[in-house]
Amino acid sequence: MKVKVVRFLTVVAFMALAAYQTSSANAETMYSILNSQSDQGGYTVSGQIGVADGTSFGTLLASNVSSWSFSVTNGTNTYAASSTDSGAFGDFASYIGVSLHEDGIYLSNSGYTFSLKGTGDRSLSWLNGSFKSFKANETPLSAYMFVAFPAFTTDATYGWLIASPIASAVPEIDPATGGSALSLVAGVLAMIEQRRRRVAASRA
Repeated sequence: MKVKVVRFLTVVAFMALAAYQTSSANAETMYSILNSQSDQGGYTVSGQIGVADGTSFGTLLASNVSSWSFSVTNGTNTYAASSTDSGAFGDFASYIGVSLHEDGIYLSNSGYTFSLKGTGDRSLSWLNGSFKSFKANETPLSAYMFVAFPAFTTDATYGWLIASPIASAVPEIDPATGGSALSLVAGVLAMIEQRRRRVAASRA
């Protein structure tokens, strides 16, 4: 009976560890959308694009983008959208021309468009072709809130840098799940050891 209890606790420990590993695997690296207020008619743009951890540098696939959000404001008018909005989606032209590198997310110099679209066609778009434009739209068929031609960083190889990585000051452990999972593993292992010692003592 005691042996069965030890085996059960061992299984629980491995299940907790697996849950923690799954949680870690589902983590994401956040990239901050670059802003150039002087080029945007007084509007400030902020936001983030989340890329699933483990994504390789190079072509960025639709399945690699785990979340996104943005906000546009001029101090009077403000609107925002995110990937969690009803009907929202990211339109990345099948992600052709979008790539991920150590210093951020780039849009190729070959005439591609990268857009984030929320409910009601609230969108933020980048066009990198013969000229570069960065524009925001609030509602269907309305005029763009701004159309900018910003002097953002351009790389001859990768293209237009549109988002840079946000430095993480904490280890890659989700405090909401990873910490509790590791605590559970440690507790169960301690119980297993205690049971083992009792079994050994009873047989002595």
